[in-house]
Amino acid sequence: MFCAACSDSDRETSDVVQPAAESSLTTPAVPPADTTQSHAPDNDPPPDPVIAWLDGVDQNWDALWPAAEVFIEHDCVMLRSPDGTDDPALTVWPTGTTWDHEASAIVLADGVVVYEGDVIEVGGGQVPFDQAGGNNANAAGLGNDGLARLQACADDHPGSPVWMLDADGSVGPASSG
Repeated sequence: MFCAACSDSDRETSDVVQPAAESSLTTPAVPPADTTQSHAPDNDPPPDPVIAWLDGVDQNWDALWPAAEVFIEHDCVMLRSPDGTDDPALTVWPTGTTWDHEASAIVLADGVVVYEGDVIEVGGGQVPFDQAGGNNANAAGLGNDGLARLQACADDHPGSPVWMLDADGSVGPASSG
């Protein structure tokens, strides 16, 4: 420590670092949180990035995306062409699709597991966001939570289309040709 106003004798003793006194506290200064209440914000799991059709939805299209790379951005699962030729698309997954927080993976109802970076083949159809989230059968098939999450993703990715996988569809490895 430097002390410009100190005498030489003060400077000699002020440069010596004194060990910290041991604390006599044995309990935290702040009482522990009530563990019967919800998780503290730091302990909450990250948001679930998967948006899926509700049970009983019958939404099917006839398009095929033979090679789509899965990526996650701003808590939204999206698809893009591995070669960059197609615009990235927000994604609605088949009914029963869930997010495995521990594995950071998408799990389809049939047990197929998809990770970020996987290149997959998907059936479905691509629509502009206003058709995916408008007051129509698509919106009804997503429910309020799915629709709100799709809107949040659209806000984070303005202009992105929505790739709507068939509600009863499957996902497989990318086509080889």
